[in-house]
Amino acid sequence: MKVLLVNGSPHKDGCTYTALCEVSEALNEQGIDTDIFWIGKKSWKHCIPSADITDFIFLSTGPVWATA
Repeated sequence: MKVLLVNGSPHKDGCTYTALCEVSEALNEQGIDTDIFWIGKKSWKHCIPSADITDFIFLSTGPVWATA
């Protein structure tokens, strides 16, 4: 399994990034691969998940997709 952690903060290396790093580390310890993606300062108003996404989870940091 691989998890994409999305940083929706306009601050690339801010508090949200730090929290996502903690989540990433915990998942990696469980054998789950992770990627952290920073969307930058652009507005993403219409984000539609693709058909191969199996789980869609909302966290306070933004959307996180888990694929099998």
